[in-house]
Amino acid sequence: MSSYMSHTKKELVEMIERMDAEMEQITSELAALRAEHAEIAETHERLKAELEELREEAREREESLSEGYAVFKSFVDDHKDMVVLVDATYTIRYVNNAAGQHLKLPTPYAIVGRRIFDFFEYREALKLKERIDHTFLTGEKGKIKDLRFQNLKQETFLLKLKMSRVRYEDMPSIKMALK
Repeated sequence: MSSYMSHTKKELVEMIERMDAEMEQITSELAALRAEHAEIAETHERLKAELEELREEAREREESLSEGYAVFKSFVDDHKDMVVLVDATYTIRYVNNAAGQHLKLPTPYAIVGRRIFDFFEYREALKLKERIDHTFLTGEKGKIKDLRFQNLKQETFLLKLKMSRVRYEDMPSIKMALK
């Protein structure tokens, strides 16, 4: 019986030693995980701060653009010169009041968002595209005479255009002054 008990004690001691070793390993792994967690938490906080800085910078830029746009609109909206702005995708981005009235649009914004070529016959659109592309690429001012513009009511007007490269809402654009 004593042999059985001593053997059992020996097994118990070994089991306790194994458990102590496992506990040591678990404690070591836990310490490593805590260190890794702390590093991840630190990175997270740093990235969160950077994101907030970027958001603030974006808000400031948007505010600046809005102010610039408001100043632009105050100069151009009610000016007697007729102005249409087209972006690099040939989309109409802006039409001032004088141009809207001249082209007999229901509102100046009635054609904003549409492609400029929607209002010209095919050959005229090709000629206009060539001139827009040249102005975009070279920055040289361009002119086109006697382009036939067709408004939303299918009324046709002969236009003379003077084009120049500008930036509108921080995007490269073409300013078309109608004559």
